[in-house]
Amino acid sequence: MIKKRNLSGLIKFPDNYYRLKVPKQYISEQICLAMDEKKLNLDEIMKQIPGMDIEEVNKVTAGENYDMDSLLKVIDALDLELKLVRKNKENV
Repeated sequence: MIKKRNLSGLIKFPDNYYRLKVPKQYISEQICLAMDEKKLNLDEIMKQIPGMDIEEVNKVTAGENYDMDSLLKVIDALDLELKLVRKNKENV
């Protein structure tokens, strides 16, 4: 068994790390929920997207470092849309 270490007190991450990580995780969670609702797994999503491999789909669903094309292909395959709204400065 691999023991995970908590490095939060040892490493200082730049502020923009959290500004990117949190939304990416939220997007990935929403994609996984949509997959669950449609009862689709990674293989089934991949088969719906010509030229996309399972590693790319996995990056999107895991919130890893994926590109915008991969994200848009996955959300399109799930009949989702990406909507941008202005931030509420009080909640940031």
